[in-house]
Amino acid sequence: MKKIVLAFLAITFGTTMMAQTTFRNISYEDAIKASKSEGKAVFVYFYDQAERGWKIMEERFKDPAIGDVINNKYIALRLDGGGADRALYSKHFNNGCPAYIVVDAENNLLWKSSGNKDPYDLCTMLSVADDKNYSLERMEARYNGGERNVNLIKSYAVAMTDQPVKTFEQLEERREEAQKMVDNYYSSLSNADRLSPENMFVYERYLTSSTSPAARFLVNNLSKLPADKKETITKNLYSAFERDADAYFSGKKSFNDSEFKQFKNDVKKLGLNKNKQMDTKFQFTEAASTMSADDFINFCKANYSKLTPAEQTTLFGGFASRVKSDNYVDKVKTALFLRDMLTNLDSDAIYATISQIAKLEGKDKKF
Repeated sequence: MKKIVLAFLAITFGTTMMAQTTFRNISYEDAIKASKSEGKAVFVYFYDQAERGWKIMEERFKDPAIGDVINNKYIALRLDGGGADRALYSKHFNNGCPAYIVVDAENNLLWKSSGNKDPYDLCTMLSVADDKNYSLERMEARYNGGERNVNLIKSYAVAMTDQPVKTFEQLEERREEAQKMVDNYYSSLSNADRLSPENMFVYERYLTSSTSPAARFLVNNLSKLPADKKETITKNLYSAFERDADAYFSGKKSFNDSEFKQFKNDVKKLGLNKNKQMDTKFQFTEAASTMSADDFINFCKANYSKLTPAEQTTLFGGFASRVKSDNYVDKVKTALFLRDMLTNLDSDAIYATISQIAKLEGKDKKF
């Protein structure tokens, strides 16, 4: 009986303990020695308590998904990159913590990165970081050589967006490039493969637009998803449609009557608007596309109170784009309307509206 109880406790609590990342309390040099004897690469996480937000990754290393990857594949160290282990940190980085390296048994650098990491990104990168065939250079060569398989696509897409950039625009370009690669891969799949477990990553990570190939497929096949994935993917699909609803609503997405009707039909078919939460956005979108500048301003005056504070910020934060021409009178009327609205809005909406007033009044030298 005692053995049974001990076994139960070992299974229950041992599994829980192993679920989070196990960092060994040994030196870097000893980790390299252990790497040779155990046949595992060394993963080093550099932290610095002086860095703002340093606890973010401390919490994420408790994630069972991250722990399983690291514990199974690596000898893991947690080192003070801002203190006792500064010399080793400085050998690889100069841009702050958190930072990470993977080295082999010969102390050769296999992979490095820095910054707070999304759990999916970190798991994806560390799943292959000890394999030289998954260095950025090798993945690029393999992809350009025509190789297409799920592990390459997943890993290369994350690696693209993990490279250092100087501007936000460069990061957005990388993200668009990665998204395009995943979309092209997905488009090449059969319907059966689109429902296979290995390709669920597309819906879980790259479902960013209602017009993407994955979203178009789900409109007619959502019920066919694996039961354990359906709830999460439905939420992602809703988020994709909601982003596009906001893009229409704010004027960032150009309006086409037939496309917008299809968009609304898809929302209805998927049951994404059961509580009518998108109805007001749809009304504003259609009004902006069919009314004159005067009529739309009057519509906004009469109906803006139906919007939540966040929706008001979205609407007025892109209002200048509603002026379809360089008509001086329309710009004057729109700017005056926005000025009149300032006293009725919350602080976020006021800030967004002021930027639109400046945009309108700065376009014409007559102001």
